[in-house]
Amino acid sequence: MRTGLLPSAHNRLLAGLQRSRELADYDAAVAFSVEDAEGELTAARTFVQETLELPRREGWIPPPS
Repeated sequence: MRTGLLPSAHNRLLAGLQRSRELADYDAAVAFSVEDAEGELTAARTFVQETLELPRREGWIPPPS
């Protein structure tokens, strides 16, 4: 597997989201602020956009005609 195709921040984002999900699943007392949720949602949208652009950027699929 080639490294560096996506920013390493994406790995930290996914790991953090997984930890948050596990906290929410197993600890009824945990609460997340609206600001925290909005920040994570913005980061997730960036992740999705960059991930969707990767195949074209790397030449794995042709550009649209």
